[in-house]
Amino acid sequence: PAGNLLWQCSYEGPGNSSDVATAVRVDAGGNVYVTGYSRGTGSEYDYVTIKYDLTGRTLWERRRGGPARSPSRACALQVDGRGDIYVTGCGRGRGPDFDYVTLRYGPTGDLLWDCRYDGPSHSRDGAMAVEVDTVGNVYVTGASWIDGADYDFVTVKYSPDVVRFR
Repeated sequence: PAGNLLWQCSYEGPGNSSDVATAVRVDAGGNVYVTGYSRGTGSEYDYVTIKYDLTGRTLWERRRGGPARSPSRACALQVDGRGDIYVTGCGRGRGPDFDYVTLRYGPTGDLLWDCRYDGPSHSRDGAMAVEVDTVGNVYVTGASWIDGADYDFVTVKYSPDVVRFR
């Protein structure tokens, strides 16, 4: 409460290059979740999500890259009442452009699902925010290159029982 430093943590990814944090959340138990992106070894940027306990000790770290080591950048995260973690951003799709990429991890860091949204023009898409409602529906919003000339915002909703992996 007085603004005193209680702990601090640094992250150096395996590529010994740029590591960027983009979002942080705290759960009801005081655990801290940080997500962002980090250059890998022999790859472009990967999603990185880290869970710290309330003393700053790392409980787990997860990295997730795109197909064929293509770039992925996490932008937002959310934690639900069960302790599941939702991370979203953008990653290279099967083609040359980016898609929304949303991941769901369990409390121990197990990947539960991985969903992609590729907009109607199959062009540039990037998620910027994620929310979870009280029954477990997941809402992801961001920008999608819709008509070949401009971006529109697009919001997608996933049901709580979605199970998809790329």
